Amino acid sequence: MSNKERKDAITKFLVELLGKKEEDQISDFQNMIGHMVKEYNDQEYIDFWKLVLEIIYSMDEKSIKSIMEARLEAQFEIEDLFERKIDSTNFLKAIEKMPIESHIIEILKKYGIMP
Repeated sequence: MSNKERKDAITKFLVELLGKKEEDQISDFQNMIGHMVKEYNDQEYIDFWKLVLEIIYSMDEKSIKSIMEARLEAQFEIEDLFERKIDSTNFLKAIEKMPIESHIIEILKKYGIMP
């Protein structure tokens, strides 16, 4: 899949996600995370979430808040502690790779989603 096709697919997923109820958003993210933990190596995982974050970066504040709350709640609800650790470690690495001027982290802090 080309980078453009990947971006288009992720954008479509995120737009559809915004139209769903919160519990469905969380469930979709849990399914995605479960698949990724099993199928992706650490670098692929980080690169994927970095791309997702870049797409989210272009969205309005309300959408960023909604998506990130569901994403982090999905992570919190992962019962398998090994999977949760893999996800949290690699997702944090993806966040750390975001440009310093990215307003995603500011929004996460503003709403108490991230300390």
